[in-house]
Amino acid sequence: MLNWADAAWDFYLAHPWMLRVATTGAPTSPNEPACFEALLRPLAQSGLAAENLVATAMFISSAVRDLARIATEIVPSGSDHRRARADWRGPSPSSGRAAALSSPSPRWARRWSPAPR
Repeated sequence: MLNWADAAWDFYLAHPWMLRVATTGAPTSPNEPACFEALLRPLAQSGLAAENLVATAMFISSAVRDLARIATEIVPSGSDHRRARADWRGPSPSSGRAAALSSPSPRWARRWSPAPR
């Protein structure tokens, strides 16, 4: 999922005008369903309950999009957006602010725990 998020981040920073395109309704480009399915695949293998897959994918997609939008608005044009992402991720996927989010709070864990198998 981090690879998907990194690719989406890079896409939005390379094409910041896409951050201003409305996201309501049906997909507006032929690549959107394939991109969404690319995010759903690892989520489906994560053990997350099937009824939570789409909502979780939408959350991740929206979070990356909105964080990229914020980065383009507060980081001066021409700045190193990759550094902003590196500051978020830290030197590796298991460090930095992103790592703190990988261990959910007990309340979050109870609500979104994987479905029994």
